[in-house]
Amino acid sequence: MFFGMAGAIELFGPLDLVLTALANKTRLHDASGDIVVVGIDDYAAANDITGPLTIEQANLFFETLFRAGAKRIVLNEPISLQDTADAELLHNTLEMYRDRLYTLPPRGLPDKQSPTSSSFIPSSSYIHNQKRIWYWGGPEEVAYAIEANGQRLVAAESILSGVYGHMNETFHIDYAIDIETIPFTKFHLDDTHKLAGIVTSKDVVLGYEVQPNAVQMVALGQGIYASPTLIAAGAETLKQERPKEIHWIWTLCCALVFAWYILGIKSVPFQLSAVFVALVGSFTAIIVLSHFGITVSLGHAIGLVLLITPVGISNVLKEKAVHVNIIDPDSGLPSINALRVSKKEARPLVVASISRFEELMGLLSPEDRRTLTDRIAALATVDRKIWHGEGGRFYWFIRQEQAEHLAEHLKSLALILRNGFSIGDLPVSLHAVFGVDLRFEARLSDRILGANLSANRAASTGKHWLPYEEGDKAEATWSVTRLRELDLAIQAGQIRAELQPKVCLSTGEIVGAEALARWTHPIRGPIRPDEFIKAAEDGRRIKELTMAVMHNAFSAVQYVIQNKPDFAISINISPYMLEDPTLPGTISSLLALYQIRPANL
Repeated sequence: MFFGMAGAIELFGPLDLVLTALANKTRLHDASGDIVVVGIDDYAAANDITGPLTIEQANLFFETLFRAGAKRIVLNEPISLQDTADAELLHNTLEMYRDRLYTLPPRGLPDKQSPTSSSFIPSSSYIHNQKRIWYWGGPEEVAYAIEANGQRLVAAESILSGVYGHMNETFHIDYAIDIETIPFTKFHLDDTHKLAGIVTSKDVVLGYEVQPNAVQMVALGQGIYASPTLIAAGAETLKQERPKEIHWIWTLCCALVFAWYILGIKSVPFQLSAVFVALVGSFTAIIVLSHFGITVSLGHAIGLVLLITPVGISNVLKEKAVHVNIIDPDSGLPSINALRVSKKEARPLVVASISRFEELMGLLSPEDRRTLTDRIAALATVDRKIWHGEGGRFYWFIRQEQAEHLAEHLKSLALILRNGFSIGDLPVSLHAVFGVDLRFEARLSDRILGANLSANRAASTGKHWLPYEEGDKAEATWSVTRLRELDLAIQAGQIRAELQPKVCLSTGEIVGAEALARWTHPIRGPIRPDEFIKAAEDGRRIKELTMAVMHNAFSAVQYVIQNKPDFAISINISPYMLEDPTLPGTISSLLALYQIRPANL
């Protein structure tokens, strides 16, 4: 469940993008204009440059831009080195423009163990342009500095802004900066005057800007841009104010506290209002905090709240359903629902089951109904703390002094109710049986069930009261499933006829037999005939049961009758079967099947 919830929360990660993009729209502003992006695409295409730049090509870019008045240059493309001479030439260029020229570490750099390598590696001039690219295809985080091949490489964004951080410390690009306002121009060797008008006294980010050479990424809410432009956007971010971040772990912890609060609210409208306020507050927080350079991730937190809210609503609706009709409308007494949610008591729970109570209530006026139930409550318990259930059942907890003489108390109460009293002009006599549950540590719902089962057992055995026993639940289960089990037994041929002989007393001769229905359950063993025959009658299965007995009995005696023509077989049928007009035809068909004359039945 934990990992399922975590996975579900993770699905709300993109919500951060939506909220942040909307917040950025509310404070969209222009770039400072101090950083210019210069694209080398046209020059590279015209001069068939497809791979890393050579030292000569890079120097041409540097010299041209510095002559045009560029303040500093960051080259976002690798330079290819073939041998030590190339490296020394690069070293001289970097030394000439120290603190003004920065480039990615060159490709093909000689082995650092070379005795000459330390003389031409001014590592402070090397930068990195790595970014953490998130699933949405845009830069999520930029590291202030990383370590590569044993060197500490500072982010190009830090060089251009003058804002530095620790190794592997990261910041987020502020996409509220309108990237279209970052100055951009194409590199043209033959038009240095145009370059001078744009790059003079400006920092320059130099690199490819269009496909196929450019590495392009998504700028949140603004479109797709190449790496040099996003470097400029990152530098503009740092120039505004050093970004700060509230980690999603902290917002998720706050969401857990809020979710706990949501679960404690007992009103669905208040829950939904709280969630709405939280969502609006989250969006407002993103906007306000972003003005102070603070990035906050709320997608996971909002996801947790949205996942918890249906649980809270469901709990409220369940509790509301339990509390519905906590007062019985007819009697005015607390209902069985009120008993279920009341606190446990270490006292015997009693239920009085009054026969034909609902029929009696139907004969009375509303005022007389209240009078009747008040009279019962007064007789049952002194404090009148009693609950009214369905079907004429009343529940209460026995006081200690009554519990010591429980049998006598319930017997006396049964006699008082049976002797009766008058309700208006109607003399009333009530027949009640009682069930008692003594399991003080059990749940109230289990105790209510136990008291009801024991009352049912008392009614079926002719007792005026019985305590709950462990077998009551199994017996109740059997009473529920018995009819279905009987159907299966009839289909499986488990119903058999045992033949009880009929003897002529004067001759001692067996002259016939009575077929008696018997059922041996594969698990419960022999079932009493009065038990399953009554169930068959109540469940309208008696014809099927009788036909099964007839088949079994006729099969057993058909050969006896052939040798003893006067032999009589007796079959019991239920009065319910006399209502069936097809009965004679059904019996005639069975007699013909087994070649038995009607006179033998």
